[in-house]
Amino acid sequence: MKIYYVLFLLILFSINNFSQEITFIPRQSTVNDTIGDEVVIYIDLANERNIQDRRYVGFDELSILRDRIKSIDPQRLVTASQGGDISEEELRKYLETVKIDFITPHRPRHEGSPQQTIDKTKEYFSMMQKIGRIVPLHYQEPFRRGYGSWNPSAEDFIADLKNAKDNGATGWCFHNGDTRDKKDGRPRRSFDMRSEEGRLFDQLDEVEIKFINNANSVINDDN
Repeated sequence: MKIYYVLFLLILFSINNFSQEITFIPRQSTVNDTIGDEVVIYIDLANERNIQDRRYVGFDELSILRDRIKSIDPQRLVTASQGGDISEEELRKYLETVKIDFITPHRPRHEGSPQQTIDKTKEYFSMMQKIGRIVPLHYQEPFRRGYGSWNPSAEDFIADLKNAKDNGATGWCFHNGDTRDKKDGRPRRSFDMRSEEGRLFDQLDEVEIKFINNANSVINDDN
């Protein structure tokens, strides 16, 4: 079996409000011109769009954004990520109103999360079958180290990746970021890629490196 490794690039564009986002969309097509065709780029219409703060974007607004992007770049993959698990009612709106190409829940970040991924993955596909439209499932921002009181082990990362893959998820993200209980947030990992912060892999701790060194065995396991 041939294994393909694909680089997915996530670029976050900072905006102040919805009206500015509408006018900004046409310029996103220039990202491909700048980076080239070797990188797969998808657009997340709104990161954790359900959170009730400045991040919030309603389903009707998401639909407008999605249509605007598709009118410019019909083949561009589009999603809208959700902070937390997605209910059946929300899932129906993602699939029928916004018409996203794949779903991207950000699963809860607690000790029981890796084992819950088994049933939660099955539940998503069951709900999609009931709704009548099945799209890929990408676990975009699962738990990570440095986020809260629970710091997952390498075995937790492995279990979550395996449970997602074995139960039909198309993608899983090794999420990493700043250290929230440190005043300066260091190491900030992928949240701060300025040269003075050093290479990403130099910022990862021994647990994260251990997971990375063992992840390939899960990815290539067809059993």
